Amino acid sequence: MDKVSEQLQYVTSDQVGKVIYQGLAALYDAQPATPTTFLANWLLNYSKTQMNEQAEQEAEKTKKVLLEKCEMERQDQANEQQKQQEVEVTKNDVLHKFQRRLEDHLYLDETLPQEFPEFLKQNLNVPAVYIGHHNYLRKEIAEDDEELDAHLDKNQEKTIQYIGCSKGQEFLLKSQLPTGSGVTYDALKPKEDEDQGQQPDEEGEENASKPPKSTYVYVPDVTQEPRMTFFRIPKLGAYVTCPLVYKSVLSEAAFDEGVKERLRVQQETAEQQKEKESKDAEYQQRIDDAEDQGLNSKDIEDEWKNVVWEEIKEKDFLDTVNEFVVCADTLGEDREIPEEQRKSLEEWTQFFVDCWQNSEKKQLSQDIDRQIKYLQHFNKEEFLKEFGYKMEDDVNEKLRDHRDQDNSELVNNYTHAVAKTDFLIDAIVEPESKNHLLALRDYRVVKFLGIIQNALFLVGYSKEQVNVSGTNLVNWKIVSHMINDTDFFNKLTSYQYKGPKEQKPNSYAKPQRILKSLEKFVLEEVDEYNIGLGVLLRFLRQVLEARVLDVEVRRADAAARKTKRERLIEEAEALKVLREQAIEQARAQVQEGEEFDEEEWEKEWEDNNPPIEIPDEVVDEIDIDLEQEAVEA
Repeated sequence: MDKVSEQLQYVTSDQVGKVIYQGLAALYDAQPATPTTFLANWLLNYSKTQMNEQAEQEAEKTKKVLLEKCEMERQDQANEQQKQQEVEVTKNDVLHKFQRRLEDHLYLDETLPQEFPEFLKQNLNVPAVYIGHHNYLRKEIAEDDEELDAHLDKNQEKTIQYIGCSKGQEFLLKSQLPTGSGVTYDALKPKEDEDQGQQPDEEGEENASKPPKSTYVYVPDVTQEPRMTFFRIPKLGAYVTCPLVYKSVLSEAAFDEGVKERLRVQQETAEQQKEKESKDAEYQQRIDDAEDQGLNSKDIEDEWKNVVWEEIKEKDFLDTVNEFVVCADTLGEDREIPEEQRKSLEEWTQFFVDCWQNSEKKQLSQDIDRQIKYLQHFNKEEFLKEFGYKMEDDVNEKLRDHRDQDNSELVNNYTHAVAKTDFLIDAIVEPESKNHLLALRDYRVVKFLGIIQNALFLVGYSKEQVNVSGTNLVNWKIVSHMINDTDFFNKLTSYQYKGPKEQKPNSYAKPQRILKSLEKFVLEEVDEYNIGLGVLLRFLRQVLEARVLDVEVRRADAAARKTKRERLIEEAEALKVLREQAIEQARAQVQEGEEFDEEEWEKEWEDNNPPIEIPDEVVDEIDIDLEQEAVEA
């Protein structure tokens, strides 16, 4: 029964019974002559119609799927493009930000050890970037060598020493590239030598349209270049090096010449302006005369308009060439460095050079303007005249009570030195001179820095705090903050030049060493540059002279007291011998049967020969800051 039910269900289903029912209905409506053939054809036609509808549905479904897939791919592509744009915008922001940082940076050399090479590494997408300095190697400075370039070994040739690198390349720092060896030195060869072989065009002139030759040196496969130098195990990859050669203008010579040049230009410009005004009046008079006579003045006006005046401009600043190399490689990645990246390295290196040179020129120009303003607005002669009068009056007043004393020449010199020192202790903190000295903090190029350097040594600063590491050069960026308005002047005025000193100073901070170091400065030249620095030089020389004289006076006094004590001891010994002789004579003169009154004799002897008092032993005072100099003297 179940089987019959299943068969009926199948026959009556939409796919069978319903179709046959529709076919029989069509047969009934048509009532053809050949009903079997009609029904068969109708069923075939129905089947084809159903298959077409199914195919259309499948096609529509496939189309929908494809459209959805296409839309998803389009959306993914749009998202990826947006991400790339965002990455590009972020990258450009980073580039522009770093660009502005370089343009505004006052000490671009500080970016060479890590910041600049790390930026290039990220920007070029290479594993390593490092920077070498082509210069004399450093050496230990002798204790008594105060030359500014004492740290450079000029007996040897210049060599490339690596001073900066991106992260992961620290093993290169302080490594040296043997002089003249390796392809890196090719980057420092003069460009004109490379251009000598350039062929002229058909007209006998060099092809001006040809793009400039790249300055970098490129090695696509380091394993094929025998002149490559490896500091570790050689690896496959490419190498590129680019020269970073800039002209530094931050020097005293450039400053002095720049001041002269700017003053010359100002003077000649003023003279030319006067000449223009005179010529203008002359031509205006000729024009008025012509118009009064009824003549045409146009020719005179044109003549005046066509007068050519010589352009007055400053000469370029004096400069010193400094040579570096910027290197990048793909060692360990076995791939070349695309030309676009090599060009980018070259462009960024040149941009760095331009920023460095422009920054230095701007800072030097500002220093020159400051100095000219100082020279034109400060009356040095009047200040020194008044300064001299004040010191003379002050010293005379302090010496008034000492003039009638019968002292030695040494003591008189010391008294006079103390009076001058006390005046200069007050003068060093007078607002006028102090403010001129403090104004130097805004300068980038400062002359006579050795004066400030020795002042800092005197009040307890070490070379490590004051100088560029391992050199005699003052680290002005740091020192400019040391000479502030409180600590620096307080330490100067608190310097104890009187009395013993038991704390040993550094050898370069000893008074006589500093005095010797200050000998090279000409006071008149220092005054001309900055009166505050001139007062500081006077103070240092005077306070150290007073210190030396203080030690000499106390040592002379100690020597005199020692001599006196020795003399008194000798006199006491002599008196003791004389007493023994006298008492023996007195005993011998006593008559037989009489008793010698020794107590009475002792009383009479002491009344006639009072005992000699021996002062305490003289203990030498410790003046360790002058101890070695005294021994040598």
